[in-house]
Amino acid sequence: MKKLPVWVGCGIAAIATVAGISYMVHKNSIPTVNSSANSTGSAIGVSEKASAKVIQSQSCITLVSDPTPPLNVRASPVVASDNVVGQLTNGTRLFVLMEQNEWLQTKAPIAGWVYKSLTITSCPTTNGVPAPRPATPASATQPVDAGPTLLTTATEQYQAGNLEVAMALAKAVSKNSIAYAEAQLAIAQWQQDWQQAETRFQAAQQAFQEQRWQDVLSQVNGFPEIRFWKEKLTPVVKATIERQGHAGGNYDNKTKSITLPANHRPATVAGRFASSGVHQYLLNGVQGQILTIDTGGLGPLPGIMAPDGTSLGETSDRSQTTRWTGKLPLSGTYRLKLDSRSQPYDYAFSVQLN
Repeated sequence: MKKLPVWVGCGIAAIATVAGISYMVHKNSIPTVNSSANSTGSAIGVSEKASAKVIQSQSCITLVSDPTPPLNVRASPVVASDNVVGQLTNGTRLFVLMEQNEWLQTKAPIAGWVYKSLTITSCPTTNGVPAPRPATPASATQPVDAGPTLLTTATEQYQAGNLEVAMALAKAVSKNSIAYAEAQLAIAQWQQDWQQAETRFQAAQQAFQEQRWQDVLSQVNGFPEIRFWKEKLTPVVKATIERQGHAGGNYDNKTKSITLPANHRPATVAGRFASSGVHQYLLNGVQGQILTIDTGGLGPLPGIMAPDGTSLGETSDRSQTTRWTGKLPLSGTYRLKLDSRSQPYDYAFSVQLN
C-alpha cells in the first residue's frame, strides 16, 4: 500500500501525456485560413500550421517598406476588414517579436501584426555572412557592428527609389559604428541629389512636352547617379532622339528669340535646314495685339503655338499659305516653329506686331 502514490503518479502522468498528444494532433489539423487581400490589396494565404519563431536579435533593424503606404497593422495575422489597429508610414522602425507564416508580430510603435514582404530587415554581417545570434545573454561576445550592413542596405534602397526607408536605415547607424561618419555624409548628399534629380527630371518632361529637344538632352550631362531617376529619364531621352530623327548626331535643331524693331516695324527671320530637325523662334506678345506673319513665297508658313500650348493659324497645307494675321489670345511667349523631315531647304518670313 505504500507504493500506491507512485502508481497513482504514473497514472496521472500517462493521462497527461495522452491528452497532450491529442491536443497537438488536433492543433496541427487546423485548416489553412485564406484571405482575399492584404494591406496593399493583393491576395495572401495564411496558414496556422507553421510554428512561430523568434526572428530578430537586438542588432537587427526592421523598417516599413510598403509600395503603397501606409502599412496596415492588424490585430491578428489574418487579413480582415475589421482587424486593422493602426497604420505606419514608410521608414518607420518596427520592434519585432516573432515571425509566423510570413507575418511579423510587432511590439512597437504599434502592437500587432504586419505582412513581412511589406517590410525590410537589416542584420549585421561578418564578411558577408549574417552574424550568429547568441543563444543566451551570458554567451554573447563582443557586439557586432551593424553600421556597415545598415549603410549598404540603405544605399540599395536609395538607388531603388525608397528614399524614406534609405534615410531611416542610414540614421539608424550608431555613433559608435565605423560607418557613422560615412552614413552622415550620405544622408546630406542623398537629400541634395534626390531633390536635384527630381527637379531635372521634371524639367526634361516639360521640355519634351514643349518639343525643346536640346533642353531635354542637356539634362543628361551631370545627372545625379541615382538608378531610380535615371531609369525614369531614359525613356524621355530615347523618345526625344526618335522625335529629332537622330542619326549619328546628324540633326539640325535650334531655338532663337525674335527682337522686333521700334515703331511696330516688321522683323525678318531667315534660315536654312541642312538636315532633319526643328527650328523654333520665340516671340513675346501681349493679349489683344495683332500678329502678322508673311513668307512672301520664300518658304512655308511657320506653325504658331500660344503660351498655353494651343496652336494658332492651323491650315491643311502651310507650304501653300504665305500669310497669317490674327489677334493674340494671351500674353506671354509665342513659338513659331518650322521642321524638316529629311530634305534641306531655305526659308524666310517677316513678323509684325501692332
